[in-house]
Amino acid sequence: ESDYLDRWASIYGLTRKKATKASGEVIFRFSADLVNIPEGTILQSDDGIQYKTTGPTASNGSTSVEALNEGISGNQLEDDVLTLVSPISGVYSEVTIIKLGGGSEAEADESLRARLLSRVRETPHGGTESDYVQWALEVPGVTRAWAFPKEEGEGTVTVRFVCDGMDEIIPDKAML
Repeated sequence: ESDYLDRWASIYGLTRKKATKASGEVIFRFSADLVNIPEGTILQSDDGIQYKTTGPTASNGSTSVEALNEGISGNQLEDDVLTLVSPISGVYSEVTIIKLGGGSEAEADESLRARLLSRVRETPHGGTESDYVQWALEVPGVTRAWAFPKEEGEGTVTVRFVCDGMDEIIPDKAML
């Protein structure tokens, strides 16, 4: 049935939302001078979820990270701790999370079916209130959205959304 639903959705220009990897920023602590953490360094959470560093080390010891696998399991809370899988000389093994979110599961059939029915019922009109809602719902992880025309004045539209499949339904900075 999933393939059939995907085909119908494609007729209306919709595709199933793909799973996404959590990403964010962590901060390393050093026993002496700043050490450059190599890109691709593996970190692990207490529940076994692994991450890799994806950028250079800043002067404050922070660097960007990304989960190795897609899904909400990669989302972690601020100030939680990750651990180096392989020790690095001069670097403490515990790494503090600054922010780590944005991971989402692949879209379920029920969600795609609801978006398809909404698309069939409400044809795009080039920027109407319902268009903004549909555009927001195309983003991986977004499950509900609302549009508020003229909220910030003439010619503006404010869009609010939530992510029901995540620990906190209110989106974090990574989702914005």
